[in-house]
Amino acid sequence: MSGGSQPELSVVTVTPDGLEAIERTLAALRAQEVSDRMEVVVVAPGELQGDAESLRGFGATQRVAIGEIKTLGRAIAAGMRVATGPVVAYAEEHSYPEPGWAAALIERHREPWAAVAWSLENANPERVTSWAHLLGDFGPAVAPVPAGEFEGPLPWHHVSYKREELLARRDRLEELLETEVLLHRELVAGGGRLYLEGGAASRHVNVSRLSSHLRSHYHGGRGFGGDRWRFDGWSPGRRLAYALAFPLVPLVRLRRLLPDIRRARARSGRRPGLIPLLALGLTCDAFGEAVGYLRGPGRSRQHRLSIELERRRHVGP
Repeated sequence: MSGGSQPELSVVTVTPDGLEAIERTLAALRAQEVSDRMEVVVVAPGELQGDAESLRGFGATQRVAIGEIKTLGRAIAAGMRVATGPVVAYAEEHSYPEPGWAAALIERHREPWAAVAWSLENANPERVTSWAHLLGDFGPAVAPVPAGEFEGPLPWHHVSYKREELLARRDRLEELLETEVLLHRELVAGGGRLYLEGGAASRHVNVSRLSSHLRSHYHGGRGFGGDRWRFDGWSPGRRLAYALAFPLVPLVRLRRLLPDIRRARARSGRRPGLIPLLALGLTCDAFGEAVGYLRGPGRSRQHRLSIELERRRHVGP
């Protein structure tokens, strides 16, 4: 990217403190062959001092200080609002883009897709809990997957958007990014189309401690349930009906995940205990969703912050 020209891709990443916490993500971004055409936006609680070596090698950088990070959606939205590239993506502190990732997103967004996601590789495949968490959260996007138009919600936090779509929802970005499926649904309702670029991938570090796996699913489900009924204005009767139906949800979701489980097994081999761990996580998710329908999201977003921004604490040896 020549001096003064606009970046072709802006990547937002969030750190709970300094640059060291996101060094592996920054290194993966810096290794992209089009890093000179990228803008990296780092969101942090306070000012990031100095011209750190880890922020060199990009076409442009921005640093955004937002004070205490109370929710992840608020932090991501703050970065996306100031991004200047025509395409904006979020890169997690525990997910490391593979070579070719950025170039593929730039190329796909030359086409009329409102949002483009990428596939996920398992960065810590040794423990079966890691596979249960990866499949439970991102089953249809777990590599290998073919590229093509995608009908269902894209994998949360692993999506790039046309900046114009985000700016059109500037005042509601925080709400939509807390429960990203709502953003995907709104894009489709407005005529937007979703795409999964199977040829682009990120190596994702998954929760592998059992207690963290279950807490993550419970709080994720509660946040989703609480946001869903409030966003759509459900009646008390409908909320109660959905809450009471929660025992059926893990069965439905597990059945839908069977093709993804078979695909993962074909690549990595059988994982004894995978189905029970996956079912347990989905049950916690469904129970949390039921609580969300009845009592709202509570502090679920705050409880998930450590899991999202300090993943190393939730990964077993």
